[in-house]
Amino acid sequence: MRELRVLVCDEADNLLDMGFKPTIVKILICLPPKEQRQALLFSATFPSDVKDLAKFALRVRTFAVSGDYIAYPFFLWVLCML
Repeated sequence: MRELRVLVCDEADNLLDMGFKPTIVKILICLPPKEQRQALLFSATFPSDVKDLAKFALRVRTFAVSGDYIAYPFFLWVLCML
């Protein structure tokens, strides 16, 4: 997994609701540092546990998009990492 360059986490809120946080964290620890990979995190909702996962998995230069609205960082429905 050290060769991974793109990580996509879809339905992050559902994965966390189903109790997969420990598994996701284990996977993230095995991956290259977030500065060396691109990560995309998608979620229909953005509760605090999804925000925490985003901070752990994504680089600082993060933006969020929901419909026609764009805000910086961490506050809307679809979170994307450049």
